[in-house]
Amino acid sequence: MKYTANIKNGIVIFVSYSYAFLFTYAAISKIIDFENFRIQLGQSPLLSSFAALIVWTIPAAELLISVLLFFKKYRLKALLAAYSLMVMFTTYIYIILNYSSYIPCSCGGILEKLGWTEHLIFNLFFIIIAGVSIILLSKTKVMYATIAATTILSICSIGLLYVISDDISRHRNSFIRQFFQSASLTNQTPLTYNSYYIAGEDNGTIYLGNTTNPLKIVSIDNTLKINTIKRITLTDTSLLFRSVSVRINASYFYVIDGTVPCVFRGNIADWKASLLWKSNTYFSHPQIVDSTTIAFRSQTNTGKSTVGILNFKTNVVKYGNNILQQQIDGNFDSDGSLHYDQKTKQFIFLYRYRNQYTVADRMMKVKYRGNTIDTISKAQISIAEVKSRGEKKMSKPPLIVNKGSAVDNGLLFVNAGLIGRYEPESMWNEASIIDVYSLKKRSYISSFYIYNVDGSKLRSFIVRDNKLYGMIGSNIVSYKISDKIISQAK
Repeated sequence: MKYTANIKNGIVIFVSYSYAFLFTYAAISKIIDFENFRIQLGQSPLLSSFAALIVWTIPAAELLISVLLFFKKYRLKALLAAYSLMVMFTTYIYIILNYSSYIPCSCGGILEKLGWTEHLIFNLFFIIIAGVSIILLSKTKVMYATIAATTILSICSIGLLYVISDDISRHRNSFIRQFFQSASLTNQTPLTYNSYYIAGEDNGTIYLGNTTNPLKIVSIDNTLKINTIKRITLTDTSLLFRSVSVRINASYFYVIDGTVPCVFRGNIADWKASLLWKSNTYFSHPQIVDSTTIAFRSQTNTGKSTVGILNFKTNVVKYGNNILQQQIDGNFDSDGSLHYDQKTKQFIFLYRYRNQYTVADRMMKVKYRGNTIDTISKAQISIAEVKSRGEKKMSKPPLIVNKGSAVDNGLLFVNAGLIGRYEPESMWNEASIIDVYSLKKRSYISSFYIYNVDGSKLRSFIVRDNKLYGMIGSNIVSYKISDKIISQAK
């Protein structure tokens, strides 16, 4: 009997010391590489919303349990705590493996090098030996119920954290991005000049306009191979153009200058355009709705920004006066990007200096207002008036929240202007961040990187189906977007 008792006691001591070594090593590894641990935990799809608390709690708990395991008086409680913590870790791994496509690691040290299946087996082994040690140490049948209750509570606590964190990250995000659904570079083509912009896409062909040669059009295929170079012919060249841009929609192209203002339309079959509309209604951010309709941003008689839609057949402009919301001056504070989603038949206006966007139907009636995950809810701009010229200007550089955006099939893609919590600054310097939102679910989905080319960042882009086409410096690039992101459009 004494021999058996010594064996049992030896097993308990061995397991206790093994846990003490494991937790001490893991905690110290986290502390030594604390910044990396903090970033990885912050980007976890499971715990990101609680990262600020957990980043300190886990190492502290591991060290405390390690110390208590050396004292016989506290050993049973310490083993129960160790068992509970290991069950939580294992549940975390199981959820990550089965419910997330992004697998972060926050273990530290050599444990970080383990594959996730091996890590799961490793944890299960330690759960088993902890359970056996608890039973050997307690010598009461009540402990079986205690172990069962501890197991259930540990699993449920992680499951609850997952549900709450997921809800917070998608609907009440505190500026924590998740990079578990990515995009991969497929093609890149140099264009010699950085004056090209994407004019549109039709049946797999991308059309590029040129700001320094406004009537020149370059067509490329979806592998970014240059097909043709065309020159647009206008029926009227007497107008004093100042800011010409070209838009492609289906088989039509439009030559637009909102400062004249005028709109020419032609067919891509011959690239000849005739004057479709001319007025004194100055506008910007033109978006083609269909062959007879165009939307744009304009100003009211009081100098406030508004959004309008023009029907070329009736020559009538209808304004959606409640789409834009004034915060400071109603002009600079309402700067942003206007989009029309051809697939869902709705307008989206994304503000440049605040974390808000507006979704409206085809008749310019507001459906709802949403927010991006950054925390700048009011435009941080300063405006000064130049009285001698009767002009208003920015008196200092504004804080840009959203650099640019694109919309496709109910998904909003935003080129973010601000770095989020738990993000390495090195990556911010090496790439542009695209945040993706589901307009149908009114929620944040995920983020991915578009890497710099020759030191230049992404300056404009469009999205078509599962492809992102972007202009970076004097290059055009294409990225394949994760199917898991595209599936959110359904």
